[in-house]
Amino acid sequence: MTEPAEIAKIIAKHREKCKIASCFMCKSKIGEIEKILNGASVPNFVSVEEAMKALHACKKYLELKDSGKSYMSYDVRKAVEFIESVEKDKLSLYESIYALKLAGINVVSYGIAEAQKDAAKIASSIGYPVILKAVTESAEHKTELGLVSARIDNEIELRRAWKQLRKHTKNGKIMVQKFIKGVEFIAGSTYDEQFGNLIAFGLGGIFVELFNDVSFRIAPLAREDVLEMIAETKAAKLLSGFRGIRVSATSIYETLLRLSAFVESTAIKELDINPLICNEHACFAVDARIAKR
Repeated sequence: MTEPAEIAKIIAKHREKCKIASCFMCKSKIGEIEKILNGASVPNFVSVEEAMKALHACKKYLELKDSGKSYMSYDVRKAVEFIESVEKDKLSLYESIYALKLAGINVVSYGIAEAQKDAAKIASSIGYPVILKAVTESAEHKTELGLVSARIDNEIELRRAWKQLRKHTKNGKIMVQKFIKGVEFIAGSTYDEQFGNLIAFGLGGIFVELFNDVSFRIAPLAREDVLEMIAETKAAKLLSGFRGIRVSATSIYETLLRLSAFVESTAIKELDINPLICNEHACFAVDARIAKR
């Protein structure tokens, strides 16, 4: 009987000839088997059913690419050049927001301050109300960690918020952002070695963990893909004017299409925009996190 590890080596050797999804159900030497398969970017699933689903998704993707869908072309070279110039793997909040801006994705008006007087000047320039955020490489759960202020309506409140924020971050830069109202969504991508960039969209803010209402598609996205993604989530009701809420559907389409073009053009492992705040006029990336491959 042929050893499972030898079979894994044969699969790895021939993976370029066709798409392969393996399913080794043996318990012995599974670590060695997965090491061989992972080295060749061949996924190993715990069940035959899951392996078949993966192959079906791959087949559907290839069919869609040849379906005559309307793919848009965007110039994201400046964003790609910036990403490549950053030497570290994880970008800071400021760097992530700046990269999105270069990619043509709307970002909320902001400025970077190292001193309280600079923050006051920025707030005066972009206009109150504003919020303050500590510029950190980790963009997760900043509110819970005390790294984000509440809404600030004047300079007196700004001075108070600055002092409070400095209790949690003794030094470093602080971002002054325009405070905007709207519906919170999440948009992002994650890279899979077998299937490429996977684009995500759904309700954002606290609702991400509460409802897990997120739709996924393999990049590159066409406009039809974006329409399907929105239709699969609770966000669809909001776009139809649910209870008087108005959201710019056109801006959501544009954001997701530009996001797809961006991640397809550079070596990004993960990209999260949460929240992406949308109102009747436009969508704005308010918080972002980017990790390179």
